[in-house]
Amino acid sequence: MAMQIEFYITPDGDVTIREYGKPERQLLETDTEFVQKFKSVISDFYPEAYTALLDIYSKSKLSKSYYDFLIVRRFIKCNFSLYDNTIDL
Repeated sequence: MAMQIEFYITPDGDVTIREYGKPERQLLETDTEFVQKFKSVISDFYPEAYTALLDIYSKSKLSKSYYDFLIVRRFIKCNFSLYDNTIDL
């Protein structure tokens, strides 16, 4: 994933993404390409967090896209929620 991204958590708890050169937008379950790439990053670079998230959201496993979305959203909320001038990824 060779892009520059800044994340922000709205007051309502939604995750927004601002990719370099693109407008800010809300992260949605339908963002499957982004979710799959980011899930792979979590798995590769944060294996303990990834394992914990798999367990936390195991009840949602039957709906793969929702399950993956919950994992990625939670990781972003816990680790990249500060809206600043520093690119998160």
